[in-house]
Amino acid sequence: MPDYKAPLRDMRFVLNEVLDLDGHYARLGLEEVNSELLNAFLEEGAKFAENELSPLNRSGDEEGCHFEDTVVTTPKGFKEAYAKYVEGGSVHLIPAPISSDVHQEIMRLSALAHETLGCRGVSRADFRFDGDGLFLLEINTQPGMTATSLVPEQAAHVGMAFTELVGWMVENAECDQ
Repeated sequence: MPDYKAPLRDMRFVLNEVLDLDGHYARLGLEEVNSELLNAFLEEGAKFAENELSPLNRSGDEEGCHFEDTVVTTPKGFKEAYAKYVEGGSVHLIPAPISSDVHQEIMRLSALAHETLGCRGVSRADFRFDGDGLFLLEINTQPGMTATSLVPEQAAHVGMAFTELVGWMVENAECDQ
């Protein structure tokens, strides 16, 4: 099977020449997010795709995934690759590098969406901000609670320990009757 090589040159062309990444983030006042930073992310993603995922193609094709008696089995190497992916985690910018006015509007819209949709407990609202307007992408009513998840990280940012967060969630849980 031929070795996979991530198309980094093409990705850089799209980000820098087509989308003008540096100019876009500069207009948003986010100069720290630039092509150099994104290039580092691209290179790490390419290494993972080339070294961890690509070699699994053959076992994936030959063995496939199976569902039997409520148990899903994956081909050899898939669990280990997933563990390496999760171990790498994500980089979250907390607090987000946005103005106080934009932050307040996101908080207002998040609470409004949460209440309007009848959400309970913890939810996470994802927005896109293009410098001119905010766009609500989704409300996640079951956000992750792992070491690499946003909710525990956001709680820690405001001084709430993980045990406090879980305690609050349990104490405020409701069930429909």
